[in-house]
Amino acid sequence: MSLFRRDYRQTRPKSKRSHLKNRLYSTGMFLFVVLSLSSGLGYRFYNQPKLDVGKIAPQTLTAPSSANVEDVKTTEERRREARSGASAVWVDDPVINEQIHQNLQQLFTKGNQIRENSAILILK
Repeated sequence: MSLFRRDYRQTRPKSKRSHLKNRLYSTGMFLFVVLSLSSGLGYRFYNQPKLDVGKIAPQTLTAPSSANVEDVKTTEERRREARSGASAVWVDDPVINEQIHQNLQQLFTKGNQIRENSAILILK
């Protein structure tokens, strides 16, 4: 033996038994982690109150402050009903109708005059 050299032992090859132990250990740890996370995070969802539209709450819920919340579905249904129920009301005003008729007659006479003038110019 020399002073600076060290004797190293030869390592033996791992047996199948140690491989099986490692496999069982890693599987066990995985199961432990999954169960821990599911029990810790799943508890929050397990105890949720079963509330639904039209059901009475199993306990009294108190809000920290009051707020106005719009029921969008019911509001839209009522708007749709109001639109379909309201009919258009047309009021017939004879004075306005006569003015419109006179304005149209004036436009037609001007159009006829322009057409006659343009025909005379073309024939010349």
